[in-house]
Amino acid sequence: VRELARHIELGEVWSLFEGEQDIVSPTEVASFYWADDVDSSRMVALQMHLEQDSPYFESCGPDACRVVASDEVAPRRRALEQKRNAGQDWREFIAWLGTDDDEPFAPEALTRKQRNWLEQIKQFALWGNESTTARRARQALSEALSVKTPSPQRTFDLLVRKAVWAEDENLDLLREDIALELPEDVVTDADAIDLPSVLRESGRKPLRWRKAFAIRHDTDACPLAFTVRRRFLGGYELGVHIPDVASLVPRDSRLDNTASDRMGALCLPDREVRLLPARIVSDL
Repeated sequence: VRELARHIELGEVWSLFEGEQDIVSPTEVASFYWADDVDSSRMVALQMHLEQDSPYFESCGPDACRVVASDEVAPRRRALEQKRNAGQDWREFIAWLGTDDDEPFAPEALTRKQRNWLEQIKQFALWGNESTTARRARQALSEALSVKTPSPQRTFDLLVRKAVWAEDENLDLLREDIALELPEDVVTDADAIDLPSVLRESGRKPLRWRKAFAIRHDTDACPLAFTVRRRFLGGYELGVHIPDVASLVPRDSRLDNTASDRMGALCLPDREVRLLPARIVSDL
């Protein structure tokens, strides 16, 4: 019956009533459409079609329906087409979500709505029922995984299986919305800075002849270094050398604003989230 309802096309029947009658009965519509060969299944299918999918007639209850005006038909057709597309998007998304495959995750293969649903599922994996879209995410997960009560842990496992996240994905970074990579335009701005010229114009005293000891000598980022020298009048001088990043970053530039938003670098066991592009850190 549902399949029959989806394939009913009442355009020709509508043309017989349009401009002649405002209200007709479903029985009249059925008689014209099936040429009086109407049974109970066809009547049920017609009622379903009128209530959900008809751009030509609008159900007014079990015994009457309104003949849609000609200027309303096109907008109703567009609205119904969008509704059908959304339903198709949902079915394809659920099928993709519940299928085990070895294909790499390709966001561009998903529609805008599907990417939005995927984001809701990510938020459920991060926040569970505290997520503002938890209800919709649970619905998708229940249909895709055939489980009654999906959990954040099972959702995380699903996202790993679909290659959306890595197995060692740092969820705390995702919860805090910390971008691991700097924007491309900020990196480009950093590459355009003439660091030697900036240092020459700063009036700084060069101390490169002193032997310095960096705490993190095994990376290109040395945020802190020490020097020690004997003073002429006795005693020792301990120098603590910290990169003066502010002198290299133009005020109120994209570099400056991005650094202000990030507020600091973050050093983790498996990665480093930089405050500024590598070139500035390396040249320092």
